Amino acid sequence: MQLRGYLNGHSEDAGKQLRGFSDLWISSGIHPDGVEEPKSRILPEFAREHIRCSTDNPVSIYITPDGAVQFQAFHFFRQDQKSSILDRQAQKGLDAYYGIYLFLLFLASGDLRFHLAKCLRKECAAPYFFRERLHSVYKNGAVCPHHRKQAASRRAREDERKSLLQLAEKYWPQWAPVKHPNRSLWIAEKMNERRKGMERRITHKWVSRNIDVWTGQVKCNAKG
Repeated sequence: MQLRGYLNGHSEDAGKQLRGFSDLWISSGIHPDGVEEPKSRILPEFAREHIRCSTDNPVSIYITPDGAVQFQAFHFFRQDQKSSILDRQAQKGLDAYYGIYLFLLFLASGDLRFHLAKCLRKECAAPYFFRERLHSVYKNGAVCPHHRKQAASRRAREDERKSLLQLAEKYWPQWAPVKHPNRSLWIAEKMNERRKGMERRITHKWVSRNIDVWTGQVKCNAKG
């Protein structure tokens, strides 16, 4: 999609202009507490007027506060017009003008304008993306598919670790020297028996590394 390419990959004036208007549009639907309501987005009057007066025929274009575009005649910006201008300043102005056209085309795309979102992760290399399904409210803001996948993987690892620690804590008080001379090895074997069929196998080194975690929990539980 050309729009996404200009949003995430271009540093020229067209991209800057497009990102500026897009940020204004997206942020208008975000409340101070971080909750986002895409359908409540409002494009400020000064932005609507700036876009309207930057087109070939400003009288024929009207932008409603919620971003809907109404027009009688619309002249698409031709790519060959950019290459025909040699003057550097004229090229710079034309790039910015093209960015406005891209944003106007985006607004004219119907409800797609509400699907545009920006990842709240500052380190995101490609923060702009389109949501496939639109919800009325996003309590935690916008997170791009890449970082959402990362977060899901991190939660899965944390859940697995918590489950392993609970299992090790269960077997810790059950050990006795007569059962096995090595407590960590015995616990690891019992855990692997319980987790039969699981890809990851627990080693006695893992048990030894994490002893302090569940022994501390056992002490706290005993006091309680």
